[in-house]
Amino acid sequence: MVGEGAAMDTLVEIRVLDENTARAKEAVRAAYAEIRGVEDLMSAEKEGTEIYLLNHSGTGWVKLSEETLSVLRSSLEYSRLSGGAFDITVKPLVDLWMKEVKRTGRLPSPERLSEVRGRVGWEKLEVENGRARFLQEGMEVTLGAIAKGYAVDRACRALQERGVEAGLVNVGGEIRGFGKVWRIGVQHPRKEEVMLELELENFSIATSGDYRRFFLLGSTRIHHILDPHTGEPAGECMSVTVIAENCLDADALAPPSSSWGRRGGRSWRTTSAPRGGR
Repeated sequence: MVGEGAAMDTLVEIRVLDENTARAKEAVRAAYAEIRGVEDLMSAEKEGTEIYLLNHSGTGWVKLSEETLSVLRSSLEYSRLSGGAFDITVKPLVDLWMKEVKRTGRLPSPERLSEVRGRVGWEKLEVENGRARFLQEGMEVTLGAIAKGYAVDRACRALQERGVEAGLVNVGGEIRGFGKVWRIGVQHPRKEEVMLELELENFSIATSGDYRRFFLLGSTRIHHILDPHTGEPAGECMSVTVIAENCLDADALAPPSSSWGRRGGRSWRTTSAPRGGR
């Protein structure tokens, strides 16, 4: 059975293999509800979500659910492990490049880029005692590089709790599957074709590329994967695919690998990757 829809500003696909049709349908409904639930908590653009309220709180404390706090804590841990290459406070830079530059058709001046970069920095986000706050005015977070992976993990958990034989959840290219060997295609970053096919079992996979959200400014490709250290779109890789045990980890590892480029082969085996969950 296949369920399709839209959530988290992208397409959602849920596949279930089970002889019990009623159980399969209920599992798909429950999985989709989990994804929408994460969106209702963690969207930065949707008014009333916890992240929207945090982004409009100035430097005041905001009480948050344990789900949101868990993802924020995982995000900060990945920022620490990556030396800041992963940074959820990058939203002011994303808005600069994907909204202001696109609207004006001009690259930002060094002064403007420096001003916006000054409002970015994971060390200036505090999370403690069921609440969070920024240490500087004008800061905002975006969980676009980790919340979809978290939602996929939650959706897969919902499928497994309902006892289906096998399942696969795909939220905008962040994918997790279990119960059988699944064939996964990786898109070519410059062509409308599959570049690589993988056969995987009990896996999570995420791809980060400069070809999903971008526009051209002359011959320059402007995209949403930014290097927090330079404040500019990452230019080392067209596409990075990460395979991990859970999708939160795969989702969080892909964007900083775009900044590292060939150095993205840096080993995470010696680290204890954070886990998102209730």
